Amino acid sequence: EEDSLYLAADTLLSQRQVTPTDSFQQIHAWGNVKILHRSWRGRCDSLYFSGIDSSFLLFGRPVLWADSSQLTGDTVQLVLEHKALKDLLLYPGAFIINRELAGVDNQIKGRTVHARFAEKRMRTLEVAGNAESLYFIRDDASGFVGANVIQCSQMEFVFNDERKIRHIDFFTKPTGTMLPVQEGLLRKLEGYLPRYGERPDTLESIVAWP
Repeated sequence: EEDSLYLAADTLLSQRQVTPTDSFQQIHAWGNVKILHRSWRGRCDSLYFSGIDSSFLLFGRPVLWADSSQLTGDTVQLVLEHKALKDLLLYPGAFIINRELAGVDNQIKGRTVHARFAEKRMRTLEVAGNAESLYFIRDDASGFVGANVIQCSQMEFVFNDERKIRHIDFFTKPTGTMLPVQEGLLRKLEGYLPRYGERPDTLESIVAWP
């Protein structure tokens, strides 16, 4: 099904918690945890799911992939609503890679990241605490013309219905540098670590023994 989520791990524990007014599911997963959803993939060392607020917490080198983007943080939190992603939080040590082409990686980092979704689309992305970004600029012919490096305390990306960036706001004395394309290709923000090769893309890959 479109919104089905598949979870595999070395150890899985599912419990139904009952209270005087309600009941909800809890899931604990340990060891080589893999997640497969139509819109995103994930890996971590341990996971906790609470049916109270339909939220997942990923620990131990957690990483998510969605389309061409990779998202990491010391902790990754996902909040679902009607089986669709509503909020995504990375904290601390948040880092996002958006791969334009092989070897061309836009990068965003900060202390925390909070992405908000509606109608299965990301609407805003807030980066707070020593925020930095490196993204490649294209001309009207879609050729790369340079790489823009920005540092500020906080930045917010707003997206349109086509999943394209509508505008970016930078807060508290932002500073920026435009680099030539070749220099931008060599520039990596601290914490840059691509893990696309670990991405599980099929049901077979999430149940495969490592």
